[in-house]
Amino acid sequence: MSARETREYFLRRESECREMAARADAPSVRRIHESLADRFAARAEAAKEEAA
Repeated sequence: MSARETREYFLRRESECREMAARADAPSVRRIHESLADRFAARAEAAKEEAA
């Protein structure tokens, strides 16, 4: 998988987690999904820097 594909994957997963957080009823579940989204965003940024 290329760095670009890796970054796109992480961005896609971030988006999915943010959507799940928005739909979550329980605050604890919302926090878990938000935390995962933040991690995927950080990994996408790292992949972007690595590709540059």
